[in-house]
Amino acid sequence: MVSPEFPRNSIKIQFTFKCRQCYCGTKHAVGCHGTDCKKGHKMVALLERRGHYRKKVDLLGKVIDERKNAALVKVRDISKKGLLLQVVSPKTFEVGERLTVSFELDDPQHTKIEEKIIIRKMLPPNLLGVEFACSEALCSSYDKAIGIYLRR
Repeated sequence: MVSPEFPRNSIKIQFTFKCRQCYCGTKHAVGCHGTDCKKGHKMVALLERRGHYRKKVDLLGKVIDERKNAALVKVRDISKKGLLLQVVSPKTFEVGERLTVSFELDDPQHTKIEEKIIIRKMLPPNLLGVEFACSEALCSSYDKAIGIYLRR
């Protein structure tokens, strides 16, 4: 039987942290309660929940909007489903806006990627979280190249 506090498709994870100040073990990230611990020792944990591996990169590229206005960007990370872009030239964007991105991978073949994207997140000061805007059947043009690139 599944516990009512956890949805059927979730995974329950137990963890133990060691307080950096007194090294007691605690089963919750809310605070350290060891016998030698002073009250108030707090710790923070960030658990990554991404469905696809993200590779940190530094690639120069450009985005073009529907009115054919271009802006320079740096690709900061890449996954099979999207990119993190840093806008280099002054340009404003909106969440949901559709663009075309083009850049070259730094693989031995210098594979050119040119794909349609959708802006999903805007992060200060000038970062854009984008998703490739293609159906499964149409993604094959870049999918294989990016898949190989992510494994090297």
